[in-house]
Amino acid sequence: MATVAQDEYIYEFGRFQLNPSEHLLLHDSEPVQVTAKAFQTLLILVRNAGHLVEKSEMVSAVWGETFVEEGNLAVTISMLRKVLGDDRNTHKYIETVSKQGYRFLPVVNKVRAAPPLTDSLPVDEEIPNDLPSLPKDVSAPDAVIASARAQSKRYVWLVASLAAIGIISIMTLYILSSIRSSRNLGRTIHSIAVLPFEMQGSDAASSHIGMGIADDLIRRLGGTDHIEVRPADAVMKYASVKIDAAAIAQEQKVDALLTGTINNSDGKIHITARLLSSNGKTLWHGEFEKPFAQMADLEDQVEVQVVGILYPDRKPLVQPKQVSRDPAAYQLYIEGRYFWNKRTETGFHHSIECFQQAVLRDPGYADAYAGLADSYTLLASYGVEPAQEAYPNAKAAALRALQLDDSLAEAHTSLGMVALYYEWDWPKADREFRRAIELNPNYSQAHIWDALYFVAMGQPDQALQQALRAQELDPVSLMAHVELGRVYYRNRQYDKAVASLKHALELDPYFARAHTSLGMAWTAQKDYPDAIREFQEANRLSDPDPYLDGLTGYAAAMGGDTKSARRMLSDLIERSRHQYVPAFSVALVYIGLGDRNQAMDWLEKAYQDRSTYMVYSKVDPLLDPVRSDPRFVALMFRMALQDGRSTHIPPKKP
Repeated sequence: MATVAQDEYIYEFGRFQLNPSEHLLLHDSEPVQVTAKAFQTLLILVRNAGHLVEKSEMVSAVWGETFVEEGNLAVTISMLRKVLGDDRNTHKYIETVSKQGYRFLPVVNKVRAAPPLTDSLPVDEEIPNDLPSLPKDVSAPDAVIASARAQSKRYVWLVASLAAIGIISIMTLYILSSIRSSRNLGRTIHSIAVLPFEMQGSDAASSHIGMGIADDLIRRLGGTDHIEVRPADAVMKYASVKIDAAAIAQEQKVDALLTGTINNSDGKIHITARLLSSNGKTLWHGEFEKPFAQMADLEDQVEVQVVGILYPDRKPLVQPKQVSRDPAAYQLYIEGRYFWNKRTETGFHHSIECFQQAVLRDPGYADAYAGLADSYTLLASYGVEPAQEAYPNAKAAALRALQLDDSLAEAHTSLGMVALYYEWDWPKADREFRRAIELNPNYSQAHIWDALYFVAMGQPDQALQQALRAQELDPVSLMAHVELGRVYYRNRQYDKAVASLKHALELDPYFARAHTSLGMAWTAQKDYPDAIREFQEANRLSDPDPYLDGLTGYAAAMGGDTKSARRMLSDLIERSRHQYVPAFSVALVYIGLGDRNQAMDWLEKAYQDRSTYMVYSKVDPLLDPVRSDPRFVALMFRMALQDGRSTHIPPKKP
């Protein structure tokens, strides 16, 4: 079998061109963005077009000696199918050969490539190929090392200007420590938004550093219940925009803003920072310039004071955390969080790539492992990847993060999600969410997922309390409004659910998950035409989603359009032979059609494959038509959900 080494050909198939020497995939002459591992996988398939390539051969060629599971290959194949535009019903590019491997179907033409141009970059800007392997206790589905030359171009300014990324964090903390001299500020400021610092005199690749400073300060200041700090995804949109302090403060509902600029010259970092009141008045202003060498010794003494900056008489609940000393790893972490916050399948895959690169560069980088855990958790909980593949990866990454730093609220939250959605270990999920909130009371995501736990357990008051707290902490967060709407929906408070979801769509009418949840609320109210309209809009705005198709089929059947429902059912069953389709989605359509026997058969399959949506079986209004079925009652006993009991049911090995 051909390896992934460079060759002298360009491969043409259909409207695509694959150029290995340039690491470039073109569609109608336009570049197509794919991850490094996806590119290597496609290259192997294309070179062996028409022939079966076994899974083990592909894993060995692409991942080498790095330990990965076959599920990692399935994730990569799924990504490629979306990039190539594979038809939903029949794959015209990549065929799955059951239990063996994959075959590339199109006819491929080989065209000899022109000799490559010599790259003018200095040798010392290359990224070494012998990066450390991931620890063996982490399943690394996409341990991606991007092209050395592309990465070197990306980080030229960053590496040249910052000896270590921790210096920026130290400097910003030093700035804030000066505010201690104005002790009355802490008595008037109860909430704050830290905006992305503006990078001056740098290229676009380094712009993430300004967001990185904000993210670091947000996480450090968030470890106290004495001040509300808006999360990173709430302020990310203010990067590279002209600041209107009054408007931003009003939108974020905060008492103050922290803004800043960063420049570098002659081996020094120059930072200007301002603390602004909600009406734009400057409460504090400072300018600082320090050589790198004199900054490192400040770290210990500054970190123990960070939470006391605005409240100097109070102690932090936890010690501040350290960022990676590798500037490129930190940059990759910030980019990973940026893509993760997009909450799309493509965004999750990009975030995994970034976090994997970060831990390859810095194997002790706990935050990056926590980012991996978050990404795999949402891949599974959104129904994008099979639970048996994504959740074990999430758990391994979260445990590794906590080995390195047990105070990471994000990692505890991801462990809670794994316990809730995959292990069905209700007491453990409760403990992990509570621990995350103790560590960082301002971490809105922990409150959101804790709310979902209480929903699943049939405890509506506690669920609503946590969902409202998340919205308080992040009043402009789309996910906070959507999850509040979902809590109302499963609490059967449909009018309030609709109001919350419509508010989310006022913030962003293109947010697919808000449309999906609104469609569910309309379905529960038996307004099937409006429900189908919302589902169709969500489908238009998002990647292909079999759960969404199951909802559409359910609403069509309940509304009397059995022809459309059966067409959707047939499509889902056919797709399940070639790609991951949650069994729960098929069960929904059968429920809508009134076929209890088939519905229960598919719910049993959903139980076996740990479909995320089974967790809400006790309260989901869509399951009401089968709720009295003896097999459904038995299923609730097996899941220990019949009366809110908390019992651990270990997942079966795939």
